[in-house]
Amino acid sequence: MHGEALATQKNTTAQQATLEELARMTLERFWQQESRTINQTLHCLMGKRRLVLLGGDIKGTVEITRRCCRRA
Repeated sequence: MHGEALATQKNTTAQQATLEELARMTLERFWQQESRTINQTLHCLMGKRRLVLLGGDIKGTVEITRRCCRRA
């Protein structure tokens, strides 16, 4: 359990730093960045949450769990 709490604290710290960085720039400037940078920023902010889309509309968010994939 201690490991999970530490990981959550690390995520929160990274998210806070990302929010502060975003506050220093405008939304227009944010969306003008390379798609890779935008993706990494959004990934940092969302943590283990992912958007749920239906027909191109955002319906909500869900928390993901990572599973190890079996390799052949």
